[in-house]
Amino acid sequence: MEADFTANVADLLDFFDFFLIGYVAAALTKQWSLTYLEGGAILLASGIGAPPGAFFWGWLGDASGDERCSSGRRSRSRWPPA
Repeated sequence: MEADFTANVADLLDFFDFFLIGYVAAALTKQWSLTYLEGGAILLASGIGAPPGAFFWGWLGDASGDERCSSGRRSRSRWPPA
């Protein structure tokens, strides 16, 4: 039950940045006089860059972070994960 709550909060925080980038892109489009193509490029870059960034920073956090947060097991710093 606690793991379900933790997973739901993690999903909420993970997708919150996608929610916010829509508002940020709209504000920047007006303020910086961007074209729709340039605003779309910002949205596209955030969507394409998220998965590789999550894999890399997740791996780095597991490799050097607090091991109690790593499902109670010792993490190994090797790439790709086994």
